[in-house]
Amino acid sequence: RLQRLRTERLGLSGAVRSSDYDTFGRDEVYKLGMYWRVFNDLAFRANWAEGFRAPNIGELFNTGSRFDSALDDPCDDYPTSGNPALIANCQALGVPGTFNQLNQQISVNTGGNENLTPETSDTYTVGLGYSPSWAKNASWIEELTFDVNYYNIKLENAIQALNAQVQLDSCVRTLSPQFCDGIDRGPGGAVISFENRLTNIGKIETEGFDWTFTLSTPEFSFGSLRFTWANTYLAGYKEFTFGENGLVPRELAGIELGSPIRGYVRYKSTLATDWLRGDFVTSLTLRYMSALDAACTANSRA
Repeated sequence: RLQRLRTERLGLSGAVRSSDYDTFGRDEVYKLGMYWRVFNDLAFRANWAEGFRAPNIGELFNTGSRFDSALDDPCDDYPTSGNPALIANCQALGVPGTFNQLNQQISVNTGGNENLTPETSDTYTVGLGYSPSWAKNASWIEELTFDVNYYNIKLENAIQALNAQVQLDSCVRTLSPQFCDGIDRGPGGAVISFENRLTNIGKIETEGFDWTFTLSTPEFSFGSLRFTWANTYLAGYKEFTFGENGLVPRELAGIELGSPIRGYVRYKSTLATDWLRGDFVTSLTLRYMSALDAACTANSRA
């Protein structure tokens, strides 16, 4: 015989936000949430939310800054590549067939872009919290909790600067002004000016899990202890940029990029131990991050 599922508490929530900009117009975003405490020890929650973010003043009008980046020029010694499309595109960019990249380090300027459009997003989260009552009967446990969450975020028209190597490769591959504007070459073919401004790259999709264990002990003669073990796992991080045939995805989870340096660590874990005695508190924290695969350039491997 099926038993009726007991509900300690069930709550629903909703919200709406309206934004009105002189430059970007009006937009409304919505949020829905649910909280369900099945019984005293266990609770579920779920949320869905839309997002809208207009570019800020710095993203629009910042005059920029310069950094030096190690880049591989796809047009380096291009006549020997045997790739007709590459040869034709390098010639269209005015690169002579005798060009050899002598200096891998190229100065890159980054800054604001007045043509940016707002970001929009959809966020989904599901989680549960568990605090077993049986643990409170143990002589060495004051409190034990477990919390786990899953998130899935889709960000459209994401505002960020393209990876400089990706921008240079895309310029040579597509000859599109979207990538080539701001990349100037000298008479010998070498890049002498590189503008890597903020842009709406296309979209970003990411998902992952967070989970945390917390255990506290009662007060003993030596004091009490509290252990907190927090973890996060990046299941995926896809960055979509515009290519010849629409959006081109690139999986970045577990990857370190340069120009500028960015790392997308798959797994992070932190274990914190607190010792409390009277007014005295001391802590020991251990952190772990999984390894990253660095994308090495051709010249750096030589």
